[in-house]
Amino acid sequence: MLENQKNLLNYYITSFTDNNLSLKVYLNSEIGRLKETLSNALETSVIKEDNELKEKTTQVIEKLQQLHSCNVEEKVVLTVLKTQQLVEEITNDAD
Repeated sequence: MLENQKNLLNYYITSFTDNNLSLKVYLNSEIGRLKETLSNALETSVIKEDNELKEKTTQVIEKLQQLHSCNVEEKVVLTVLKTQQLVEEITNDAD
């Protein structure tokens, strides 16, 4: 499990004690980081040259943008966890 994923789960578990406040703050920051990383990935030659990959990456960015208007629930946390894994794979492949 990635360090960012551990952090997210920790905030999720402890969110029941502070009315989701710390989780919301963390998610806001993490979603911003994920969107920025994916937007940068759109500029890499691997994604730029593959229309399907480009379209799927854009869809993930749009999904993340929609999360800002959602209530924080398990579904949101799972989406962010999966996106964290995706971003890690993209980052490692780029290196």
